[in-house]
Amino acid sequence: MKPLVRERETLKQQLSEVNGQVPRDTIKANQIQQRIADCNEEINRVVEPLREFTEGVRSLVKQLKSAFRFLPLSPRAQELRKEIETLPLLMRGLGDDWTEARDDLLAIRMRLAELASQSAQGNLSLRIEVPPGTKWENIQMRFLSDETVEITTPDSRRLCNFAELGFEDRRKSGAPNTAWVFLRELARAKDNEIKRPVREPARVEKAVQALRKRLKDLFALGDDPFRPYRQVKHYAPTFKLSFSNPDDR
Repeated sequence: MKPLVRERETLKQQLSEVNGQVPRDTIKANQIQQRIADCNEEINRVVEPLREFTEGVRSLVKQLKSAFRFLPLSPRAQELRKEIETLPLLMRGLGDDWTEARDDLLAIRMRLAELASQSAQGNLSLRIEVPPGTKWENIQMRFLSDETVEITTPDSRRLCNFAELGFEDRRKSGAPNTAWVFLRELARAKDNEIKRPVREPARVEKAVQALRKRLKDLFALGDDPFRPYRQVKHYAPTFKLSFSNPDDR
């Protein structure tokens, strides 16, 4: 492909020189024009089957940009995201010569493979970016089902499931951990308040500690997302929490 393009450009330059000669060499000009036409025909023959591929690449670029914009990831994943986003393919598109996209596609494949590997190892933790000065009182979490929650912050709203938020039980694939279960129970509880049970209080406290840590990491907020237990005598969130089904409240 590239040799044909280079040859065509060289022929165009030669044709320009011939046309500028006096007298003009008509035979040579015709020969060059024929060769240019042959190059164009050959280029079109090669490119035609790749039009679908070209549209697929454009769609991939669009999807990648959209996905990366809404999925803040762990520090290493952010580095990989930046490496992908700054590739010429994503910044300028395919350009005039689609063959230049080959190396970029290979780079994207390698970096996406690393992202997938980190995800499989549980090293990708979703982070929800909030504006500076955000308090827990400015955050709302509303359960839409046992596994899905709607999260509203001062500048965004998103739907996530427990796995995306880092609440998957690593011992039971596809199941939520105890921290998520407690968060769900808290959403269903009257006034979002749960007292420490007499039986197995350590188990509940462990779930609360895990939930507290995950929420602080999730929103990158240092304050405690729960009211002081010694003062209020129950577990209660400082953020807004609800369950969408009134029958479960």
